[in-house]
Amino acid sequence: MTNLVRPVHGPMLIPPLPWLGPKQGCYLLHPVRLIRMTGTSRTNDDAKCYDLSPVQRALDAIGSVPWRINQRVLNLMEKIWADERLSIYELTII
Repeated sequence: MTNLVRPVHGPMLIPPLPWLGPKQGCYLLHPVRLIRMTGTSRTNDDAKCYDLSPVQRALDAIGSVPWRINQRVLNLMEKIWADERLSIYELTII
């Protein structure tokens, strides 16, 4: 359950850097790739052959939206975490 509440990279306090290429953009201190693949670097090399500017602009637009906490969801999760009888895996979609 830890991976549900502790992501690798949290929300930023300042706007992310614009995407300038497949390996340049987003986080200031944590290098990330536009296309994430494990086990191969070929995909990122292949990406250089394509115009990724529409994707980069879309990611920049999404990244410019400030984070906001959904208070109703937070309240529910706090109740679940506080109640030892409940498990997050036992929840059903309503």
